[in-house]
This record gives sequence, structure tokens and C-alpha cells, in this order.
Amino acid sequence: MTQPYITARTVKRVCISTMRAMRIAAKNTFSLAKRLFDAVIKEYSKPYL
Repeated sequence: MTQPYITARTVKRVCISTMRAMRIAAKNTFSLAKRLFDAVIKEYSKPYL
């Protein structure tokens, strides 16, 4: 009866670590996209200033 418990715990740990990694990746992607967006806005707003 010990195998299912160990398997469930391992799956839970993998899920948690995957979710954490995905959250970090999403945050990095969002900040990168925001920086790119700001740069583009700055470039395109130069002629009008």
C-alpha cells in the first residue's frame, strides 16, 4: 500500500514545480513583451513629439 502514496506525492511535487516554472516563465515573457511594447511605442511616438 506504500506505492500509490509515493506515486501521488511525486505527481503532486512534479505538478507544483511545473506550475511554479510556468508562472516564472509567464512573468518573464510578460515583462519582456512589455519592454518590447514600450520600445516600439517610444520608436513610433518619436516623429510626433
